[in-house]
Amino acid sequence: MSTPKFAPSSVNTVSGLQQMLREAVETHNQIIRTQIAAVQEARKTAVPTVASQPPEIEKKLFAQHMQAMQEHYATGPGEKGGIVYTLPEVLVRQVSAAVFTPNSHPVAPPPRTPPKPAPPSPIGANEVDKVIAQIHLETQTVVQHHAESLASASEEAVRAKTSTAQWTQQMNSLRERDKQSARALLDKWYTQLADTGNKHPDQRSRILQSANRGGSFLALLSGQIEQVSHDVEKGLVGALHSAAASAQSAVQTVAHWASGATHSVAKFFGSLL
Repeated sequence: MSTPKFAPSSVNTVSGLQQMLREAVETHNQIIRTQIAAVQEARKTAVPTVASQPPEIEKKLFAQHMQAMQEHYATGPGEKGGIVYTLPEVLVRQVSAAVFTPNSHPVAPPPRTPPKPAPPSPIGANEVDKVIAQIHLETQTVVQHHAESLASASEEAVRAKTSTAQWTQQMNSLRERDKQSARALLDKWYTQLADTGNKHPDQRSRILQSANRGGSFLALLSGQIEQVSHDVEKGLVGALHSAAASAQSAVQTVAHWASGATHSVAKFFGSLL
């Protein structure tokens, strides 16, 4: 993925931050759209092989792991420490041809006719792509909204000479609001992927892997959103009582974080295609 060039170090106002984020998000969205178009075009001429066939996953088992993953990542990185949910290998790759007895000695599998590769059917895969693109866009929106809210709150606090207690209360409210937004995004990620897996059973293995990676990423992003707000809150306390008070430093802190976050979001969701 090519990296768009932005200069967060030159951003020190809310309007400048908004312009930077609009350009960044549009650039990243265009990259994702281009990736999807290329991947879907390649699927039209792909020739299926036995080795490329995904393992069959029953609907009940699929639903159990999707729900368990969602609950696992809903606790956030604070409680889980970034621990990734463990999916059984049999669900995410082809089962070995060898059969193992309880004493671990491999024996030859019984004779069987290799399964005939299914004809190319990109419909389900394209539907998964659609979910990835949609959640990518909404994740970028969450980052953008949080960054602009932090910058706007900082400028207003300096202008109004807000007290330290009021500033702390305001930031606590902002964090709680955006924490709920991040949780809603996580829930939507799992709901949409689960619905797609129910409609397209052949995509369940890919969905489980994508859902697991996405859950981990969104949980860590939620932690970063909370951390940058703490950084801005602490950094502005001194400026609130300064004769030459300025929110420029706070805005620059937000700009640096948001620039990196928008790139990370696009790079991550692009890796799922």
